[in-house]
Amino acid sequence: MLTMFSGTKITALPPGVNTSPSPQLRTRRSTQSVPKVEDTQTTDYRDERRREHHEADVVIVGAGILGCAAAVAFGKQGRSVLLLEKSLKEPDRIVGELLQPGGVNALEKLGMRVEAGKLRSMPNSFLPPTTQKQPGLIMLGDAMNMRHPLTGGGMTVAFNDVVLLSNLLSPANIPNLEDSNAVLTAMSTFHWQRKHGSSVINILAMALYSLFAANNQYLEYIKKGCFKYFLRGGKSVSEPCGMLAGLITHPLMLVYHFFYVAFYAIWVRLQDVSVWRAPYTLCVESVMVVWTAASVIGPYLVAEMKV
Repeated sequence: MLTMFSGTKITALPPGVNTSPSPQLRTRRSTQSVPKVEDTQTTDYRDERRREHHEADVVIVGAGILGCAAAVAFGKQGRSVLLLEKSLKEPDRIVGELLQPGGVNALEKLGMRVEAGKLRSMPNSFLPPTTQKQPGLIMLGDAMNMRHPLTGGGMTVAFNDVVLLSNLLSPANIPNLEDSNAVLTAMSTFHWQRKHGSSVINILAMALYSLFAANNQYLEYIKKGCFKYFLRGGKSVSEPCGMLAGLITHPLMLVYHFFYVAFYAIWVRLQDVSVWRAPYTLCVESVMVVWTAASVIGPYLVAEMKV
């Protein structure tokens, strides 16, 4: 049996989901039926466990957007899924959750689509992901990885995590989830493969927040240069927007554009100063602008590279 913590709360019950009669802890099972294999003792034993002891191949704690998506994904693979949520009460939130096009694409890969309605969320702090090595337990969603909600990329990261994890833990790759060594190997692969998409959104969210919450003159220069950079149009807009949307997942492209903005900010600053101040701007302020840009994005790059 494999337990996953998604770290999110549900805002509404999806159709066709049943809850247990317990008032303290509500459970939901995947609506997908489990394929039966005749004349197999292992299958009969597992069927008995599910019927009499309410056991499952996968237990998901937290019925938020990730928990529900993961339950459907594993249920479609023939796994028996137990989905737990301590409270079905809609939380009181101020700002909404933004689902980017990359998240919509991930949902479609899982065979689901977005239903019209309100989804509510609250701001999070930065929590970089680490390799999970605890047998029988997987942390997902906000329990594993958080970033500032400025870019609205949390749902995109969550759904892409479900797509990747469901493939790595599929019956074709791991027939028996009780094989801890195989699951831990898959989790190591999951940790590094997810970075192709999540690291860009994580770094971009935190770097932009630091930039727009500028508290010194050099960050102000970079912020002004960023706005001027977007006014150039073309790839100066389309590629950053693609990264924000979760459609471009190359970390090196993020580093390229971030430092391009820093050097462009120096050029903008040189155009604003008088001739007599230009040498100081070129020799001192330009170095401080590049150093400030590196100090903003550097810690988040290092955090994403941790094992």
